[in-house]
Amino acid sequence: MFYYAVIENGNVIGLRSKNFRYLNGDEIEISEELFKQIESKGVVNNLGMYNFVYNAKKKKIEEVDFSEDEEYLEKLRLEKLKKLRSIRDELLNKTDWIQSYLDSEREAILQGFLDEKNRRFKKEEIYNYLQWKQTMRDLPQIIDIDKYTLEDINPNNTNIFPSCPIGTYSNGLLNENKEVY
Repeated sequence: MFYYAVIENGNVIGLRSKNFRYLNGDEIEISEELFKQIESKGVVNNLGMYNFVYNAKKKKIEEVDFSEDEEYLEKLRLEKLKKLRSIRDELLNKTDWIQSYLDSEREAILQGFLDEKNRRFKKEEIYNYLQWKQTMRDLPQIIDIDKYTLEDINPNNTNIFPSCPIGTYSNGLLNENKEVY
């Protein structure tokens, strides 16, 4: 079987191993090994930049080394921060009910409808929740984003996103008898 890389403006823009032709770009024959390498890495990275280029002088395809590319590194950093903020906002939104509940409780105490000792959450739990919330808000400023990959930045990574100390991200206003408080 024959393997081809499609080259346009010096960039590898596609691969083929079947009998069809791209409308644009020149084709060069490549090894099956290189075909699989390009296929596994992808023609374009997650920031829309080409991973492989054709070196016309050497007449070979080379993988782009982005480790020193300032434009790439800045785009990657911004993409990581965007993902971090998006996940952080989603996690904070899932706990909005806690803040609303605490506000309602505080108002009920001030109005004399609820005694401080009958609060749902202990003072320590409230303090820990407020500390967690502040940490989450400050996350983009306090985390060393460069030590994480885009894949590392996910809501299940507790090295980045600490768990809410009150526990649940859902509405927890039911007691063990499933009665509404």
